[in-house]
Amino acid sequence: QELLLLRNQFTGAITASIGNCSLLLDLRLSENQLSYTIPSSVGCCTALNILSLSDNALNGAIPESIGNCAALQKLFLQKNRLSGTVPGSIGGCTALKQLLLSENEELAISTATKSQLEQALPSGCRFMWPAVS
Repeated sequence: QELLLLRNQFTGAITASIGNCSLLLDLRLSENQLSYTIPSSVGCCTALNILSLSDNALNGAIPESIGNCAALQKLFLQKNRLSGTVPGSIGGCTALKQLLLSENEELAISTATKSQLEQALPSGCRFMWPAVS
């Protein structure tokens, strides 16, 4: 139920077949050299408690499907090359305790989405936001 592959210098993409791991609780691929986008199929991993993809070279948008991961407690996407705007669907992750999105130069969050998420997510949730647009 855990896939912990931190600090291995892996390169390439996260396979879309990760979505087939519906019972996966903990996915940590941080501190590698992964690139390309976060597959939208990650939203099929609805049992996830921890998704840690920080310190890679992931680019593109955060998939809207991430909001399907209602059990998610920790979402670490900082220190990548993510772009676009933070999806409001993250508000569907109602168990979140930590949401780290900083150090993604092209990623922004609108004032409205930031306010919506701060109201939707549990009090005490620790945030590290990208720049407000």
